[in-house]
Amino acid sequence: MIAQLDTKTVYSFMESMISIRKYVDQGKAYGYSALGIMDVDNLYGSYYFIKECQKQEIQPVLGLEVTVHHKEELVNLRFLALSNHGYRNLMKLSTLKMTGKKEWTDFYSYLEDVCVIVPYYSAIDSLDLGQDYYIGVYPDTPQSDFSHPILPLYRVNSFQSEDLETLQMLRAIKENVTLREVDVQSQQGLFLPAHRLEQVFQEKFPQALENLSGLIGGTTYEIDSSLKLPRFNPERPAVEELRERAIKGLEQKAYSIQFVRLVWKKNYL
Repeated sequence: MIAQLDTKTVYSFMESMISIRKYVDQGKAYGYSALGIMDVDNLYGSYYFIKECQKQEIQPVLGLEVTVHHKEELVNLRFLALSNHGYRNLMKLSTLKMTGKKEWTDFYSYLEDVCVIVPYYSAIDSLDLGQDYYIGVYPDTPQSDFSHPILPLYRVNSFQSEDLETLQMLRAIKENVTLREVDVQSQQGLFLPAHRLEQVFQEKFPQALENLSGLIGGTTYEIDSSLKLPRFNPERPAVEELRERAIKGLEQKAYSIQFVRLVWKKNYL
């Protein structure tokens, strides 16, 4: 089996053109039975991603990209949640990163039911995390006798080649540089049909496909569908609705404070 794992959505700040609903809809049309997301540092899109996958009867695979300090070097990692418990740990890992934690030792305690993946780089054989991990291989990764089991990774951040100009502009804004200074060509990853992606890895890294099938075959998540998340009217400017809700909340709070003061005076003064 093949699953598109290393997908950045619009929740990866200024790095992607991938909206979740379109991604899942197109994934269904492309023949995927499993799809993943691996946004940078955050899981903001995870709930909606699971819900959209459920609608399309696609297996969701939740991931996260994080860069940590380990023995005086920066190590780029991918995490995959392998169960509900793993999903909860993934949220803890994300929270640690978003609150400023950077050392690998900060994350080490929350890896139960979480798969650790290290994207291939030339010196990876010398990497000791004190933890089992997979090596993530990409279509352009050189073939080798790898020191750890491998998994297929392919970075996706756009639906069509025409998105390149927009991605270039977003990166220039994010990095505060000119458009000429942005090398985004090598970083654009187009969403590919399942058979094409599977063919690439079947020819070069067939073991990665076998390992993937064995790893995520039974992965499921249960979420509380009664969870009440904020709902906004897409027909109105967000700033107007947020202002309206903030004012209403302040008014309710002021009323509550006034009521408490009256009760206090009546009973205790």
